[in-house]
Amino acid sequence: MNALRLTYMLIVSIFLSLLVSSPASADETRREGWFYSDEQPEVVEVLGDHEFAEGVLEALSDAGANWTELWDAIESQEGILWSHVCWLVINMPHLDRIEMTLSTLIAHARFAFATRLELPSVAPQARFREV
Repeated sequence: MNALRLTYMLIVSIFLSLLVSSPASADETRREGWFYSDEQPEVVEVLGDHEFAEGVLEALSDAGANWTELWDAIESQEGILWSHVCWLVINMPHLDRIEMTLSTLIAHARFAFATRLELPSVAPQARFREV
């Protein structure tokens, strides 16, 4: 019985030592090439207090190393297309965020916008941007 208790205590002490030796701060767990808003103040500044700012920042953080493709797509557009690309980035699934290319994202935004303009009737914004 003592041997079992000793084995249990040894396992617990190993487990606790592993917990103590894990990274002490979030900085040690950051991945190179990923988006962190405190490392990209120019992105935060461009978004400012726009209605999509928080969602775009979260989406870029979720995109892993592919965040630059998404951000370059957003930055390359102006006006209503800028808004549509932001909306697409915010609402796309995680896997799309980590695989989407700049050219594909822009093509989707432009096609959706052109299609909406060519509809025989006016599509309400809520229907056009269904989630």
